[in-house]
Amino acid sequence: MVQVYERYHARITIWKAGNDKFAAAVKDKGIVEKLKAFDNQRVILRIHDVVLNVRLNFHELGGSRYVMFFLPKSLNPTWLKLHSENNDIDAEVIIPREVTSEHEVIHS
Repeated sequence: MVQVYERYHARITIWKAGNDKFAAAVKDKGIVEKLKAFDNQRVILRIHDVVLNVRLNFHELGGSRYVMFFLPKSLNPTWLKLHSENNDIDAEVIIPREVTSEHEVIHS
């Protein structure tokens, strides 16, 4: 078995979720459709130089579809700063998976 990584570049928005929680949201319809197959799986989210192991969550809110990542509270000052800048942020979603076929490794 071999570990391979699927990488998806996305623009995220930092949302405030309650009093002391933050979430990253992917709103781009094309990326959301690709990522929804990985709903409820642990993935790697890279925001600037911060690399996080988080759960990918697919949500439908008010007729719109989003992929959400709930962010660790230990980095709340960072999320607050990014949230206050009110800009979309470049990020990378990395999906680790194991493959058994050599063909899958070559074409991943």
